[in-house]
Amino acid sequence: MATIRIRVKQRLATLAEMTAENRTLEKGEVWIEQNASTGNSTGRRKVGTGLAAFNDLPFEPGGTDLSITNRGATTLDLGSATGADVTLPAATNTEAGLATAAQITKLEGIAAGATANATDAQLRDRQTHTGEQAISTITGLSTSLAAKADLVGGVIPTSQIPSVALVEFLGAVASQAAMLALRGQPGDWAIRTDRGTEWVIVANNGATLSDWYELPTGIAPVGSVNGQTGSVVLATGDLEETGGKLYFTNARAIGAELTGFVSGAGTVAATDTILQAIQKLVGNLAGCALTGAIGSSGLTMATARILGRSTAGTGAPEEIALGAGFSLVDGTLTATGGGLAAIHKDASEFIPSTTAGCGIDSQETSVNRVNRDMLLFDPGIQEHATTWFIWPSGWNTAQVSFYWFATTGTGSAVFGAQMTTFTDGDIINLAWGTAQEVTDAAAIANSHRQTAPTAGITPAGTVSAGKLTALRIYRNAGSVSDNLSIDSAVVGVLLEKAS
Repeated sequence: MATIRIRVKQRLATLAEMTAENRTLEKGEVWIEQNASTGNSTGRRKVGTGLAAFNDLPFEPGGTDLSITNRGATTLDLGSATGADVTLPAATNTEAGLATAAQITKLEGIAAGATANATDAQLRDRQTHTGEQAISTITGLSTSLAAKADLVGGVIPTSQIPSVALVEFLGAVASQAAMLALRGQPGDWAIRTDRGTEWVIVANNGATLSDWYELPTGIAPVGSVNGQTGSVVLATGDLEETGGKLYFTNARAIGAELTGFVSGAGTVAATDTILQAIQKLVGNLAGCALTGAIGSSGLTMATARILGRSTAGTGAPEEIALGAGFSLVDGTLTATGGGLAAIHKDASEFIPSTTAGCGIDSQETSVNRVNRDMLLFDPGIQEHATTWFIWPSGWNTAQVSFYWFATTGTGSAVFGAQMTTFTDGDIINLAWGTAQEVTDAAAIANSHRQTAPTAGITPAGTVSAGKLTALRIYRNAGSVSDNLSIDSAVVGVLLEKAS
């Protein structure tokens, strides 16, 4: 009889696919549900009747109504054909549930028969451990052990013990400071050449004097000095003058004869004896001609003169008369007037006024690097700056010259100055004295200019030597003579006696 081999293939598809198709299954045709995520069979099925559409067919009795629709790391989704779908959660330490992959892995890592019979803190406490642990598992232990000395039979071998000098000579020194700079250990010693004795360290390292002990020399002490014992202090009267050896006294030195004296010449030197120095002095004086103001009978001069030379070179001293402004009274030479000829005040010594004050700046030239401070006076408004000085002896009035320049352009600027002096007890807000002005032209840009002096300025207040004096300068921008259209830069002023 012939054998016919056949293969029966049943329909495997998802419920969603079949529901959408909703065709009539042939009589006896079987559909098996497929999991949409895994592709595996869920176990549910329907059998066709040849009459009813798919959606009208019931699931086969005996089959489960539930299917796995999604399998996650910590949850499991179950689908129901007849009821609501559900999600099974992961188990916790207080509630039942699905075991997660991580929990399974942890359980698989526990050895068979293992028990937790202590707390985590006790398990980590090394004092509760028994057994052995490899040295390599303890951080740094191998390195620390390698630096330790080896024991041979419980004893450190001599090869691993450093050389130690029990007593060492530290050297010879010439002072206490040098000895204290030495370093050693008790028993080390040194020689003090300044005392001729030996010293040994008895404590610490020798850094302080109390660390040292001076060893006795073993030399017998002196019995007596000049017949005296104990703490001996000798005076010249305690020693006998014998063999022509005499003590030095002032009287003996003054009364000593200059045996072998001969008048000499030359410059007295520090290496000369007293006799040699006197010989040179006498010879030098004898060689000088007694002429001019000093004659053989002594000094001859008129009253109120000084002695010197009016011309360079050697020669006899001459009488020199005192010039105007000086007096010689009771041996004292005094300047009576005109002693101070001029005072210069740099721009850096001025203070711009708070109200209508000039600008202040500094400048360095580009090539030769000449530096200077300067006061900048505006061409459109009268601006001021003030400085202070002590009124000189012999001055009644003063004249002022201005040092200035302009950076560009040409034209003239009018400068003015006024002063006031202060006496002890004056109010600080004194009025200014009468101003005096001077006009000067700037013909070349950045060229140094010096004005002519102003007329004599009389300060307000009491004018006398030593008074604190304020000098205020300004540019009279409102004057018809002031036609310079840019700032005028004043670098300083010169005060001179006018009368």
